[in-house]
Amino acid sequence: MPEFTFRSAQQFSATTMDHRKMKRLSMDMDGIRIDSGHPSEASDITSDHDNDNDSLSTSNLFELRLTSTKGFGLVATKEILRGTCVTSELPLFTLPPTVSHNGPERALAILKALQPLTTTQLDAYTALHYNARSVNLPMREAIRTHLLSKQYTESTLETAVKDNIIKVAIFNTNCVSTGENSSLGSGIFLNFSRANHSCTPNVENCFNTVTGCETLYAIRDIAENEEITVSYIDQLYLPVEERQHALRRWEFKCDCSACEGPDAEESAHRRRKIEGLTEVFARLEKKPRPPTSSPLRVHMPKSVGEKSEFAEDLVALLKEEGLVGMPLAYALRWASKYGLEAGKCLAALEFARQAVEVEQTCVGDVMKLPDSAEAWLNKLKGMAASDDKRFKAERERARKEQEKERIKNEKEEAKREKDEAKRLEKEAWQKKKAEEVSQMALWVAEAARSKREREVSESEAKTDAKKKKEAAKTALKKARRVVRTSAEKTEVDDVDVERLLAGLGAEETMALAEKLSELQSESKVWETLHEEMAKKRY
Repeated sequence: MPEFTFRSAQQFSATTMDHRKMKRLSMDMDGIRIDSGHPSEASDITSDHDNDNDSLSTSNLFELRLTSTKGFGLVATKEILRGTCVTSELPLFTLPPTVSHNGPERALAILKALQPLTTTQLDAYTALHYNARSVNLPMREAIRTHLLSKQYTESTLETAVKDNIIKVAIFNTNCVSTGENSSLGSGIFLNFSRANHSCTPNVENCFNTVTGCETLYAIRDIAENEEITVSYIDQLYLPVEERQHALRRWEFKCDCSACEGPDAEESAHRRRKIEGLTEVFARLEKKPRPPTSSPLRVHMPKSVGEKSEFAEDLVALLKEEGLVGMPLAYALRWASKYGLEAGKCLAALEFARQAVEVEQTCVGDVMKLPDSAEAWLNKLKGMAASDDKRFKAERERARKEQEKERIKNEKEEAKREKDEAKRLEKEAWQKKKAEEVSQMALWVAEAARSKREREVSESEAKTDAKKKKEAAKTALKKARRVVRTSAEKTEVDDVDVERLLAGLGAEETMALAEKLSELQSESKVWETLHEEMAKKRY
């Protein structure tokens, strides 16, 4: 029968690092997950019921919605922060571990467990997906024989047989193992049964043996309206084709970003590397690995230093790929373990702290496991506190490295200060030069302006002088004409007049001309001319 195998508290021990054992949804026979299923309202899976098997889910964090490609699924109704317990629910009912996985008594045990359910609980149960082929022939015959003993008539028998086969198929398709290797039996969890698959899930599931609840913890921040997804398969590192083949057991075709996204090729390359490194550590830890259609040839590390490097590479790849659940916790444990062997004690302590943080993000802090990541961290802390020689040597190396780094930083700081002083000095010099150049430019501009003003002034003065000279020359010519004209009227000899004019200056000539122009009688003119000539002794 198909049965979901989910992690229990014991399965998180350091000695049980087999990821295959830690995962869910392993099936004992070929089965199909029918995603269309029977539609139901979100209240069907989050309602309060009338007995002690009530769901403990924080139903305000999610609701049941019809998705575009996967049928119904759980969708966040608000932002869910990393480390939040998305759901913690008790089983609707369980079967003890003594019940066979494939025997006919299993069908009868399931039908018997359904009898105490309320109508509301039974409606929520029958709304779940189912695979009719999960009910084998012996189970079907047991159902028919059981109903015949109830004296069903021939007209109602076949309908009753079909109805009861569906009820058994629902459990076989959706049941969850409780306890390591089903040590506590198996149960059905209404909320969890609605979660769809992704090759990069955003929640990690675990059966908590302390509370008896199946839990889902957010391993990264989940946005409002984002679907809440788990992984159905262990082989998340296989090529896309092989992952899709594994999902055919549920007739499920994954269309997540790792399978069909724009970076699917890069994702496949990273996952192949992750698979190779996981195979390396499975061999180092002597853990069995699931069979694969394409066996890996891996390079095994030849030194503890190389083992440490491989583990750190695996941590980086898992973070880059977004696989930040329990696989990352294992990788951090390996990085811590082999880092310690390589003498990197302080780094091993830090990896151990990170492993505890990731593990508690995945499973919460209710379970206290004897060989958990926290136990390993406490062991390292004890070694560090007891002056273990490896930690002592590492601390000494770290002290020397810190001292070396301090000296280096001091030298770099001194150099920076020196460079800064030079820079400031250069800036001051450049500023001074710039000011000098600016002042010089002002001086040059002022000199040029003064020169232009002087040249303009000189030019204007020359122009004025020229105009005055021309005006004086014109006035002199006019005065001489006046003198000559007056002389002609008095019949004074022209030669004497020219000799007079030649002996007179410009001002004298103009004064004489002005005086002559005022005289009315020719005799006065004649007397005036002769007086002037007498003055000049002509």
